[in-house]
Amino acid sequence: PLFREWLQAHHPQRAEHVMSTLNQLRGGKDYDSQFGKRMRGEGVYAQLLARRFGLASKRLGFNASREQWPWLDCSRFVPPLPPKKASPQGELF
Repeated sequence: PLFREWLQAHHPQRAEHVMSTLNQLRGGKDYDSQFGKRMRGEGVYAQLLARRFGLASKRLGFNASREQWPWLDCSRFVPPLPPKKASPQGELF
């Protein structure tokens, strides 16, 4: 209900169309709380979105292998040091 209320308040002219599209993606429901189903759509519109996303990802290079993204090497990550505890003597020691 929260999203529906927000949609009606901020985009009343588009609310019915948006909710209709969401219902098509969710098999006629606004929301499905079953684990693994709430983040996946079904039907023709969901397949269309998946195809568009796949093509855009390929075009932008998001599906590239790790060798093509050397600057994203997580092995170089070093966690920050924990903050120093406040001392009554300040920064003397």
